[in-house]
Amino acid sequence: MADRPVYIDSNIWLYSLMEDSRIPLDERIRKQQIANDLITTCEVISVSTQVINEVCFNLIRKAGKTESEIQDVIQDFYDLCEIVSLDDSVLL
Repeated sequence: MADRPVYIDSNIWLYSLMEDSRIPLDERIRKQQIANDLITTCEVISVSTQVINEVCFNLIRKAGKTESEIQDVIQDFYDLCEIVSLDDSVLL
């Protein structure tokens, strides 16, 4: 069962990838640590193309990431994760 993909949603990625100054520092550190622990301990991570889109949108809008930085984030997703395209084949 350890090799089953773990789906990680956009909020977890955002806690890991950006600093949100609206969140108190101690809570921000706690959330970032939990997110990083989850991401680094999963053997197989699954994300949807929708999650990648949401993460990138928020990194641009809220964290001011550049196009080059976003391209690196997208490449990291494709290098490190199993990508699931959302289409009618994923319907139950």
